[in-house]
Amino acid sequence: DLIIVHTLCCNDMSKLEAMQQPAGVRALPLGSTRVVHFVRHAQALSNIAGENDHMAYSSEEWLDSALSPAGWRQALALQRHVKAQGLRPQLVVVSPLTRAISTACVAFGDNFSSQEEHTAAQVLMRPMPPAAHPGIIQGPGTAPFLAVELCRETLGIHPCDRRRTATYLRETFPGVDSSDISEEDELWTADSRESLPALMLRATQFVSWLMARPEREMAVVAHSGFLHALVLTLSAASQQSNFSIIGATDNLARQFNNAELRSLVLVDHTSPCEGRDSPTNFVGGQAALDA
Repeated sequence: DLIIVHTLCCNDMSKLEAMQQPAGVRALPLGSTRVVHFVRHAQALSNIAGENDHMAYSSEEWLDSALSPAGWRQALALQRHVKAQGLRPQLVVVSPLTRAISTACVAFGDNFSSQEEHTAAQVLMRPMPPAAHPGIIQGPGTAPFLAVELCRETLGIHPCDRRRTATYLRETFPGVDSSDISEEDELWTADSRESLPALMLRATQFVSWLMARPEREMAVVAHSGFLHALVLTLSAASQQSNFSIIGATDNLARQFNNAELRSLVLVDHTSPCEGRDSPTNFVGGQAALDA
């Protein structure tokens, strides 16, 4: 019997070796992956000014700039796309800058009329000028929102990248958890701009934090410079990260448009996570009978 089994195994192996392997197909444990919908904020007033004159980014007029009227329309268009695609992230992570939080609230929240009555716990974003946006609530099934300093835009020099106080965030975006945000902006400096290597290191720290989260599917609403650095850290050429993007292509290195969303699968290659069971796994066998 052993000889027969061995013969069958050898024959089977020969057949397997002769078979063409499926190109590009890989099996990965679900526990080592995260689905992340990366979004760049919609057009801000500072974007318009800076595109016309790059020196405008140095103006205090654009301190933590709000969305432009076109930006609000972009965010609403993104909201329609999110609903049409049935995207339901378990957590929405946002940069604590106004243009990013506003985009996130519109895209992943629900609109409400200024005449409607809602409890304070339901309101994500209060009505905001200059577009007189009516405001956003957390509708049924809306994910929690969390403001995180790590995914801010490149720090320094440009006032549009200096955030407002934590008190302002709590008053304007009451449904966004900003409990980890210091009252004053302690990261932005007026005399130096964050270097690309420093930004890539921060992006790596952010991805490590993201992959340690229990949520399997998340949205991240951030900025062009930060998202570009994040993609660089996850590229095959980068030696700074234990993480990668499944199917990364040169197209991912392209700068994000305003209000652009890209859905990616991140993979953790560190050994402890490779063996981590997915919460959806079921052991079966005798354990299932004993349960």
